[in-house]
Amino acid sequence: MRVPYYLTSERTTIFFQNLYEYYESGEYCDLTITVAKQSFPCHRIVLASSSQYFSALLSHSFKENSQEKIELKNIASDTFQMILNFIYSGTITLEENNVQQLLVASDMFHLVDLIQFCCHFLSMSINIQNVIDVWILADEYNFSTLKQETEYYMLKHFNNVIGQENFRTIPKHLLQNLVSNDDLTVQCENDVLEAILKWCLAGDYERLNDLYELFDNVRFTYLSNEYVQKTIESVLNSMSEIDKLHFIKYINDYVKSFHNGSLLLNESTTLDFTEINNETANQQVNVSTKDISIDYVHTQLTSLIQRLIDHKVKELFPSDLNNNFMLNNTTLPRRGIRRSLLMFGGYGTIDFHPDNNPSLFDIGFKIRLNNEMTTLEFDSIDSMKDARMHHQTVVLNDLVYVVGGEDGDCMIYNSMEHYNIIEKRWYQSPSMLEPRCNFGLCVIFNRFLYAIGGQIGADINSTIEIYDSSTSQWTKSTCSLTSARYAFACTELNGLIYCFGGSDLFDIPLKTTEIINPTTNRTHLCTEMNEGRAYCTCCVFNEEIYVFGGINDNRDGLRSVEVYKHWEDKWYTVPSMYYPRVSPCVACLGQYLFVFGGRTGISSNSTILKSVECYDTERKLWTRINDLPINVFGASAAVC
Repeated sequence: MRVPYYLTSERTTIFFQNLYEYYESGEYCDLTITVAKQSFPCHRIVLASSSQYFSALLSHSFKENSQEKIELKNIASDTFQMILNFIYSGTITLEENNVQQLLVASDMFHLVDLIQFCCHFLSMSINIQNVIDVWILADEYNFSTLKQETEYYMLKHFNNVIGQENFRTIPKHLLQNLVSNDDLTVQCENDVLEAILKWCLAGDYERLNDLYELFDNVRFTYLSNEYVQKTIESVLNSMSEIDKLHFIKYINDYVKSFHNGSLLLNESTTLDFTEINNETANQQVNVSTKDISIDYVHTQLTSLIQRLIDHKVKELFPSDLNNNFMLNNTTLPRRGIRRSLLMFGGYGTIDFHPDNNPSLFDIGFKIRLNNEMTTLEFDSIDSMKDARMHHQTVVLNDLVYVVGGEDGDCMIYNSMEHYNIIEKRWYQSPSMLEPRCNFGLCVIFNRFLYAIGGQIGADINSTIEIYDSSTSQWTKSTCSLTSARYAFACTELNGLIYCFGGSDLFDIPLKTTEIINPTTNRTHLCTEMNEGRAYCTCCVFNEEIYVFGGINDNRDGLRSVEVYKHWEDKWYTVPSMYYPRVSPCVACLGQYLFVFGGRTGISSNSTILKSVECYDTERKLWTRINDLPINVFGASAAVC
């Protein structure tokens, strides 16, 4: 018989305590390491067993194996001191002012555990001031997960990123990754053009050679010529005189190109300038530096950028260039600036239906906000295979996934179907491992769907299952909620999943806020809401999470709205809605938060609503907007 036995965590702690005492006392030390003229007595066997770097360095293959003193370079003495403390004690205190140095050192010494600790700390402390520096570090040392998380943060905060002084230092391939991504969050496509121009004009004239290629990522369909001209002017006006003078050599080459009829951008790209206006053609060639004024450089840069854009648009749309608007690009607007959403299912009544009795819906609507941001427009789309309510809807890579839900009687679904936005067709998708309704669903890292908690059959559960869109498979997560809950609000922000409120096993509305970290596969609780609420919904705007309506302890419908600021871990109240709303749909379109339908309570005599309310986040004001074509609650919607 063979039975393996393992030391307890308590025994391991005692071992590290004894080891650290030997280190501090210097007893049995057989090696001295010198770093920046500071000596560190230590033990060969401890270093070699803790680090692949030291194991190799102290092996027979290297001369250091026989030396009693070794000098290390390219590391600060205080950083090495913390590394040794970690090796001997198994613990370390990370702070913002030491974590990057420790990450580089732990990579140098191949300390895998410490690398993971540092990457986790950095991922939890990413902010607009450090995100570019953290990305550069992750890229240089190939910390792929940390790099992915920083890129994701920059996608969601792009307008703030381009306002940072070190934005001009990012490499071209990072800028290309960001501006080519459909999930880039910007107010309008004009922001993308502005970012590219700012980067290319950041004091390095050679970057102008990249301008034409980067324009491939601008969706010119959504930019008028007037906007383009204003953006060029705005970026050039923001440049310093010194930065503009850096472009003198390029300007001379540019002016000469009009006399030659072409402009060489790089070894493989030459633009044909056959139509030259008289003013440009008659300009002096090889203008001397002393004769060049700031206004002259400004004018020529404006001309160059405009001509590059004109050529790019002609290249993209050779037969359809309109003088007033650039049309016929088949590319959809970016998800970050889209003004439409898809809403599916629910329970209620249809005004235009002859039989106006409440029923379960399989229908869907595309809802668009008009250009004046004053009216919603509704179009019917093909029905789902299954009518359902209390399901969830998310968008991933131009596919709208509708998952789970119930039939309003006793059937709870595990099925999933998806709607292809381009083809405008429904397809069946792999079913979840367990049936769920009133659960949470989030997209993580633009690849995974996380289905969380909810009612699973007749039970209330805390389990989590994950759908990998690259393999089309569901798997059960080893992570779970701290307690079972259903009918809660759920959303993703900065790679974390936030769960708010809901009901527990005793049908008591909860105040709790729980955060799931998909990277570490852990959860933790943070500050509670001001009041318990179940059957609530939420959405994200500008880093803040708004939670709407639901029911309270007395089973009454709520008009109240709370907003969570994660960087403060605090809740604040905002003005209440006009109506109490239980299980409404919500969506953020631009600066406006829309709340659709719901019901006024959960009793049999409550009213199913078709009204829509709009909250202006700048004016802090609710207004009514035109109604839905149906009275509905328990539906689900996603911005597309």
